[in-house]
Amino acid sequence: MTVLALPDPTKRKNLTPKERAYALSLMYGVTTNMTVPAKTYARVSALLGCSGRQICRLWKKARDAVKNGKLYDVESDEPAPHITVHNKNFVVKVMFLVAIARPRWVSEQNTVWDGKIGTWPFVVYELAQRKSKNRAAGTLELKTYTVDRDIYRACLVHSVIPEIKRLWPSGKRVHLQQDNARPHVLLDDVAVMTACTDKGWDMALTVQPAYSPDCNVLDLGFFASLQTLQHRKNSRTIDE
Repeated sequence: MTVLALPDPTKRKNLTPKERAYALSLMYGVTTNMTVPAKTYARVSALLGCSGRQICRLWKKARDAVKNGKLYDVESDEPAPHITVHNKNFVVKVMFLVAIARPRWVSEQNTVWDGKIGTWPFVVYELAQRKSKNRAAGTLELKTYTVDRDIYRACLVHSVIPEIKRLWPSGKRVHLQQDNARPHVLLDDVAVMTACTDKGWDMALTVQPAYSPDCNVLDLGFFASLQTLQHRKNSRTIDE
């Protein structure tokens, strides 16, 4: 006794032009006003040994071509797309610390200050451990690392606060606002408070209020502009 194995309907199969024409002829015979009855895709896919989703895509392409006054060519086959970007699950994510303020008029300089203080990426140069087709072993590569509270504190003390002191006029009270992200330091952090009050400066670390417009400045401004640049040009490395 010979048992014939039925084709797996969930397994994708490349249909031949004759099979495409046969599938379309079956669906054209049962359609009403270009509407396919229920379970038609399943029946046709069972006859041809392919998935119902493949038959559905075939019918939608033919239906759209007929609506546009064109004939659907079953002989043509779509070429495989040329993929130049990694899957989003494997794209390296770089964390930035961005400090901005409200733009204002500077009367001493007779100009408008744009409010941009600085951007600090959390990256480090490391030697490549193994060789690959892209670079030899020992080449300096830009790598990301996990940002915790200690790293965030060091960035505040050694980068952000000195840059604010360089750009901001002395004698003015400054409020450093941050949200409740996990790496952010506490409001009474000793190292940050010491850096804020050094050399007579009057700085205070505060928490941004909920639904404050200041919380959305980075999301709607800086990060939105980064997304626009990513749509215009695909970056392959961290340097780009």
